[in-house]
Amino acid sequence: MSSFRLTPCGGGRLRYDYTCANIATTTSTSLSTSCSSDGGGNPHFLDRHRLDCGLGNVMAGFQLQRCGNTDMRFDYTCNTLPIQLLGDPHLSLAHGGKADFRGENGGIYNFLSAKNLALNVMTEMADFELHPADHPRHKDVHGSFITQAHVVARTSTGKTVRVSFFASEVSTETFPNSAPKNQAVVNGTVDSEPAFKLLGIRKHEKEVDDVLVRMTYSSLHFITTEFEIVVSVQHFRLERNVTNLHHRLDVSIKPRVAEAAFAVPPHGIVGQSWDGDGLAIDGEQDAFPVSGEFTTYAMAKGAIEGVPNDYKVPQRYSTDFKYSRFDATSAEPRNVAKLVAAGELNAPKVLHGGDVVGTTENTEEKM
Repeated sequence: MSSFRLTPCGGGRLRYDYTCANIATTTSTSLSTSCSSDGGGNPHFLDRHRLDCGLGNVMAGFQLQRCGNTDMRFDYTCNTLPIQLLGDPHLSLAHGGKADFRGENGGIYNFLSAKNLALNVMTEMADFELHPADHPRHKDVHGSFITQAHVVARTSTGKTVRVSFFASEVSTETFPNSAPKNQAVVNGTVDSEPAFKLLGIRKHEKEVDDVLVRMTYSSLHFITTEFEIVVSVQHFRLERNVTNLHHRLDVSIKPRVAEAAFAVPPHGIVGQSWDGDGLAIDGEQDAFPVSGEFTTYAMAKGAIEGVPNDYKVPQRYSTDFKYSRFDATSAEPRNVAKLVAAGELNAPKVLHGGDVVGTTENTEEKM
């Protein structure tokens, strides 16, 4: 649900006008406000009810209910957003956590390591501007973007599927109205078979046992029994005069099973945030100035176990690193209490009926 408004419709009656957005979500939770007076039908009494899904969640619906002759409450449903890697790169972690991750130029990092599945991404440095040159908030930024995504999976019969998505291979053609076409292609292999290519414009797909690889114009969907990884092409919208790059990649990771049903608790820079406690942990985020020159620096400190170099891998399809779960037969989630006590993790946010203690920054506000 992206917006709603209470509107008079004649005869002393009211209705809700609302709009909905089509976005991917994971788990669903039903919540209710406390019962309170209906005010004899006075709509001003509606503001006594706080409907809050908390960080990392969206509202999927709500309904006004009677709970007695003169009392009322709201029943509402909250859906959890998948993990997302957006922009310069801003991480949206499990349970609502947030962090930024600069990476190194040409560095390849594991972002998700699960049983028989690994997602590695490359970060590249780029200079760009935010806001027009004559704007009071104009900035010259030395930042980074995700430009490559590499997925490797082992199927139910032991075959190995490898797929790569390069932002540099995305078409730079535009439509007559100058909008970018963003036509994408991915390359892949299955064991020692000849390489295959999937074209987004053809909506190609390839199924190998319990793994499905699908292209939908400008997005790659890599689907296993436990996860759906979506890699989407993005042209630069907020960023101006980006050096050396013409597209970037956004990544989202959506569980297809309940968190408690993972064969092995996942790890990786973002995968570790599914640690089983349902609480959000924020990491380091870049503090953009109002204007001027700025170099991004945040490396998700406080949201990850260990240090960023623990997650670097030497090759695009490497599955072995310090916290790898790819070949694991069993593992424990990260020990949040121990890591907080050691100063590696920030304290988790405590949720009370959807309310969140803490703050978060909107990416576009920072820019």
